[in-house]
Amino acid sequence: MNNKILGNLRLIVLAGFIIIGLTACGSSSDLTGRGEKVIAYASYRDVGDSEVFIMTTAGEQLLKYGSIDQRITRPAWSFDGQYLAFVLTLSTDISNLDIYYMDADGSNQAQLTDHPGVDTDPAWAPNGNMLAFSSNRISWDETQTSPTTNFEVYIIRKDGTGITQLTFDPGWDLSPSWSPDGNQIVFTSNRTGDYEIVILNLNDNRLTNVTNHPADDRSPKWSPDGNRIVFVSNRDGNNEIYSMNPDGGDLVRLTDHPGKDNSPSWSPGSDTIIFSTNRDGNFEIYTMNSDGTGLTRLTSNQEFDGYPAWQH
Repeated sequence: MNNKILGNLRLIVLAGFIIIGLTACGSSSDLTGRGEKVIAYASYRDVGDSEVFIMTTAGEQLLKYGSIDQRITRPAWSFDGQYLAFVLTLSTDISNLDIYYMDADGSNQAQLTDHPGVDTDPAWAPNGNMLAFSSNRISWDETQTSPTTNFEVYIIRKDGTGITQLTFDPGWDLSPSWSPDGNQIVFTSNRTGDYEIVILNLNDNRLTNVTNHPADDRSPKWSPDGNRIVFVSNRDGNNEIYSMNPDGGDLVRLTDHPGKDNSPSWSPGSDTIIFSTNRDGNFEIYTMNSDGTGLTRLTSNQEFDGYPAWQH
């Protein structure tokens, strides 16, 4: 393995009480020491490149994981909140992305994938033993300077073995998300021309389009209770957030703003949605109730804040 990160990733404490809390509670996943779940997100706010930050649900900054020569993004919590996966690339080689994970407190960092292409969009299986991700490895050409080839969805065991390709299409299959029962994966695909939301049944490999619209539908996330899928669509002119039943029914538009609303994700109780938006001039992290009410801004920084993920 390249080990681009092992021994180099720095954990910086942004609020001193956390270390005390970790010692007191004896759990690496309780980063507040108060039994509260936290939010991970990517930001350019400190070193001019992407690092992963951890904050409370009230927006209090706790920790950051980063290094000046690395770009770390797309954090993804395991269903039990014990592990945080992410995508890393060296600042000098931004066309080579690999997936890593670590304990919630930043310890036990491990490289999961090792390929010269692009491995991205990590998503944990509910049992915590496997992750799904998207990759262009099957069609990667090392002479390329940008990922112009097609992406497919793969799964891999937590120990880095058993890589299995799940989708086979010349288009781009991206942003996988598991159903909470572990039997299905929802993802976005442009195999029909525009991006649609597609569900793969892992028991029989059956594919089902759950959206069918000439606009692009992207970034699906399955709710922890299994009842809804949230996603981004430009079907009404710009990027807005929608939710629907897993069969595509009961479509609800949740945001309505001329800015771009992106990267939605669910709270552990499926009652709140977190997302990034540039409605105030640059991308910040917001939350809202699952019905679109109760909009709350969590970050305020002139640099990009995005790809939020709520600890389960």
